[in-house]
Amino acid sequence: SHYAINSKFQRNVTELEIKGKAQVFIALLYYLYTDHVKIAPHLLHELAAMALRFKLPRLAQLASRLSLKEAISPSTITQDMKNAVHDASCSDLKFALSEDGGLVASHKVILAARCEYFKTIFE
Repeated sequence: SHYAINSKFQRNVTELEIKGKAQVFIALLYYLYTDHVKIAPHLLHELAAMALRFKLPRLAQLASRLSLKEAISPSTITQDMKNAVHDASCSDLKFALSEDGGLVASHKVILAARCEYFKTIFE
């Protein structure tokens, strides 16, 4: 594989090494976070190739600017985010509720981005 991934742990932060251009990988992350493509036109081909390697066919379609006659797969970002609320497998935070003893899984990045209170707590 052209994009090697090695993990290294440091202070509860996972560092992954990805072979490729930072600008292209940032565009891939931007797509994952927003469902939009934002990259210089001359890097679209590299983004399409990276998207295929990471099994993101819709991003590959968007980046390769296929024929206008060819349909682009519909976005799944809304459903993916809704599913994440109920899927503890990717959570990095659990809230213990004192009144009923319940445990609620969550995601720090989402809470910090959407709520100033949680952002302050996590800093």
